[in-house]
Amino acid sequence: MTHDPESSRRHGDPGAAIAEGLLVAAPAAIGRGTPTTAGRLPQIAVRSSPRSPTALRFDVFGTPGNTPAILLLGHRRSEADPLGVHVDLTRPFVEFSATTDAFGEAHVELDLPEHAHLLGHRLLAQWFVRDAGAGKLGFCATPALEFELAER
Repeated sequence: MTHDPESSRRHGDPGAAIAEGLLVAAPAAIGRGTPTTAGRLPQIAVRSSPRSPTALRFDVFGTPGNTPAILLLGHRRSEADPLGVHVDLTRPFVEFSATTDAFGEAHVELDLPEHAHLLGHRLLAQWFVRDAGAGKLGFCATPALEFELAER
């Protein structure tokens, strides 16, 4: 077995810990999202959390207030989905729930393990917020955000 320095740089040594913390690298929006009944396009943001070096914070804003919200997090894009779901639901994914505040904002913080093998992995995140008159299913949605995990 040969050692691939580029693979080690991108994916890290599986036995090593992340020394400086995680950084969200190369974020790219996918799709347009589904507008609210008020015509606003919800937005998504992901960033490192100041709470922990390996925590990520996923924000949603521009949505109806005091409303249930769901964050989908996966590692593959769906094929062209007519409903605007860009996270592939046929592959492993996770779901987190929150409730928007009076201003239509919510967030989820996710603590990731301090394993260097996470470095270089690409993830997709997308929020869906209940809005009875929006979209085909009564949800407004953010564009998906695809990003890579990197070390600070």
